[in-house]
Amino acid sequence: MTLSIPELIGVSVADSRCLLTAEQLLHMGNLLLRLRPDDRAGVCFVGGHFATLAATLPATTARQPARIVSLDTMLGEDTFLVLAGTQGALACLTVNSPQGYHTRIYSDLERVDRAALVLAQFAATDYQMDVSGSLEQQRAFIARVVIMLLTDNALQKQDLTALLPDDQAWLRLARGLATHPDPATVLTLPSVQQMIRACGGERALIGTFEADQQAIRVASATDTTAPHRLSMQRPALAAILSSRRPGSLLASDAWGGPESAWAQNATVTVVPLVRTGKDWGALLVTSQRPMAISARATLNGLGTLLMAYLSAAPAAPSRSQPAPAPAPTPTIPPAAAPRASSAPPTGRTGSNRDATFRLPGMPLLPILEHLREGVVLVDALGTVLTYNPAAAAMLHLRPAAVGRSLAEGEANILVTFLTDALLGETVQHQPILGNDDTSVTVLGLEGERWAIVLHPSEQQATAAATTDDDWLPPMPGTDDGSGDYTELLLEGFSNTIRAPLQALRELITRVPAAGQLNEQQSHLIGQWCG
Repeated sequence: MTLSIPELIGVSVADSRCLLTAEQLLHMGNLLLRLRPDDRAGVCFVGGHFATLAATLPATTARQPARIVSLDTMLGEDTFLVLAGTQGALACLTVNSPQGYHTRIYSDLERVDRAALVLAQFAATDYQMDVSGSLEQQRAFIARVVIMLLTDNALQKQDLTALLPDDQAWLRLARGLATHPDPATVLTLPSVQQMIRACGGERALIGTFEADQQAIRVASATDTTAPHRLSMQRPALAAILSSRRPGSLLASDAWGGPESAWAQNATVTVVPLVRTGKDWGALLVTSQRPMAISARATLNGLGTLLMAYLSAAPAAPSRSQPAPAPAPTPTIPPAAAPRASSAPPTGRTGSNRDATFRLPGMPLLPILEHLREGVVLVDALGTVLTYNPAAAAMLHLRPAAVGRSLAEGEANILVTFLTDALLGETVQHQPILGNDDTSVTVLGLEGERWAIVLHPSEQQATAAATTDDDWLPPMPGTDDGSGDYTELLLEGFSNTIRAPLQALRELITRVPAAGQLNEQQSHLIGQWCG
């Protein structure tokens, strides 16, 4: 019996919508092998078509990348690449079909480690790596992988969302940077600020080293109180920068005089940024207390994306001067980025009450009104866009919640779950602390919107279905006809919630950002809102 690597780590690849030709697959494998980090103890297992690439890589003595171990066709004809080590890990898996190579890249450290342990036994090679302790390097490495895929002409038009199931947050952020024209304001992007806040950060700035590396020339900041130049003469700051790993320190330990006013005596997390093996600059983020390892790791990945954006963009003018027109060219080619989104066109509502439960300019799908699951739609900043009656009952929400942050009202208990999702964590049926009757799932939608789904217990659902309160409509039967909908978009959701959430996703993604509806879009809206 042939060993299947996808089955080994508990994933499915044959249903991936990312289909590559043999040439594209070999091209991507070559890029991944060249991108593998400097890691003498790391190991890269290759099989199938990828096994032929090892001999084509140029020899180098300037660096010690992870060694390559070829299993050729020992495990069958499926092509795979599993890279494991403390400086970066991923598993690129494929399944061949008449249509092409179904491909996915996984970055979950436990999955990669599991595959590497088994492959090491087949290859009779040493592998004793605790990859769980390398989160900071891992997120920076994956950020580089995302940049590579988005900027490569042969791959950028592929379905990267299907290719990178573990890294949707990084993909969305990189695409957002692709459409941002002004390097001086890059830290004011909502998606960037949301990630900083999710890590516990308050203010942030990013800059490049001056020639003598005694100061940082600030390129962008989240607010106007940041200095234009920040010295780095104190030993505490120099020690973190020389280590090339994120670290936290008190602002008073690193700066004095006017330069410390920006940090306001808070804790500062310093993320050193390295480009082509040389010190490039740093990302600095203030917070009320030292950040956890996972937060520092996220900032390390964010810094990598921002560094790529700033280093490739034309030099920004001094922040004390207005930016000239026209705007600089985006770092990542526009072809890889989605269309800029704005408020969808106005649609008709089924009743007066519908106006309460809708996205700005868009009616709530009637099927969502009759769900026993609560659904709260938010944007990447955590602003409530709409919610259904079930969510209103569970969280005691009222119409005034729309347009406000989750943290400002009755739904503040959901902030933690949204934060985990924004950081790339899987939030699926996670219990609410202190409430055994309700669990939460967070689903990412197009346009940087998120659906937070509250799953009630059977007792809760029964009680809600029999209430006389006219705030809630009658609950439907258990047969929701969800079997006709694809499993790919909503894998892991219950049968009850699958159909309406996919309909919601289709409505949001198919309605144009502006202008008149075409015939197909009018039919779609009419089907659900008629």
